[in-house]
Amino acid sequence: MGKRIGKWRAGGFVLLLSLLLLVEPSLANASVHEEANSQILANAPTLKRFAGQTRYGTARAIAEQYQSGKVQHVILASGNNFPDALASSVLAAKRQAPVLLVDSSVESSSEAFAYIRDHLDPSGTVTVTGGTGVIPVEFLAHLRSMGYANIVQLGGQDRYETAKLVAEQVDAATGTPVVMTTGEDFPEALTISSFAAAKGWSALMPKLKSLPYPRRPSTAHSARVLL
Repeated sequence: MGKRIGKWRAGGFVLLLSLLLLVEPSLANASVHEEANSQILANAPTLKRFAGQTRYGTARAIAEQYQSGKVQHVILASGNNFPDALASSVLAAKRQAPVLLVDSSVESSSEAFAYIRDHLDPSGTVTVTGGTGVIPVEFLAHLRSMGYANIVQLGGQDRYETAKLVAEQVDAATGTPVVMTTGEDFPEALTISSFAAAKGWSALMPKLKSLPYPRRPSTAHSARVLL
């Protein structure tokens, strides 16, 4: 009987030892994982959302984050379609100007005018991208009534000519590459716009299956044309 009890005790000890050997690595691994997760959370970037009630409010929120003090330049572009705003990205970077989106009327574009009122220096410049069919003359009249005299409207017959006029305002040095992207849809233009702005490369939007711009003055002195 005593021998049986001794065997049971020995067997129980072996079983407990086996369980300990199985569990202890898991506990150790859990500790390592917990430490790694803590380090990841400690080094994680801070996430911040810029948002308004509408696309116009969101554009103003981004502008406020970009510059909450005084600015010398702002750019107005239509918020009802993408081409003019995207074409303005390189010019905005060069002039350190926020891009504000406007609707089809002054009354529904209060977010943009509020930012201008609060932040644009009285001697500052407002660049309007898009013709009068996109941003009507009442916008220019309203800006003048606010006391701003330096207003430049860059508007062509269509989005392609407007992009060309904006690119010419960038006035890139001879030999600077030029980016060409479709003006038919926004994904490619959106993808390349921040890259082109960071590089200071003008962005053109030729018509689909047509590349007339290399012969135009804006690209005549370019070392490379990137499609």
